[in-house]
Amino acid sequence: NYSSVSKLICDFYVWKSPMKDVVMFGMQGAGKGTQAKILYNKHEEDLSYFATGQLFRWLTATDNAIGNHVKDRIARGELVHDTVVIPLFEAYMHTVLQDNQHMLLDWYPRTIPQVKALFGLILNNDRDMIGIRLVVPEEEAIRRIMERGRDDDTPEAISHRIQQFHDKTEPMMDLFRKHFPLHEIDATRDIDIVSAEINALASE
Repeated sequence: NYSSVSKLICDFYVWKSPMKDVVMFGMQGAGKGTQAKILYNKHEEDLSYFATGQLFRWLTATDNAIGNHVKDRIARGELVHDTVVIPLFEAYMHTVLQDNQHMLLDWYPRTIPQVKALFGLILNNDRDMIGIRLVVPEEEAIRRIMERGRDDDTPEAISHRIQQFHDKTEPMMDLFRKHFPLHEIDATRDIDIVSAEINALASE
């Protein structure tokens, strides 16, 4: 049930952070996960890291109702439904608020309902947040995805995920930037150059 899963998530994602809250955005294949991990590793003792991809892999590692739902959605290239994702994030967020922590969010939010839920928690608690969007051409994103060779990275699923990004995530980012700064970074450059720019934005 959600209560037991929420407790596990709260235990799973607790690190303290003196930095501002950072949300990583970008098309699948842009390098969000890679760059988020680099940023986290630079501030490992300070950051509170919430990665939906990592969370979903954790949930699907065993046979359970939520994990099976997530696995089915991912295999079809669909976003995991808001009614599943939002309560999971809220469980994490309440722990952050109680412990006066800051966050590194790796690919949450993805939809307008998710960002509205985020606003409801952030804006009422006077938090300093920025968004960082990693920008790559669609062709480059597809090439990177195909090279990693995951079982769920079928051509049909990849195409559908990219379309979901255009249809659901780009409008969400437009709403996000009305409330918080959203910086765009050319992620076709060397990984170290990109990570240095991200670190500077997160720490300034």
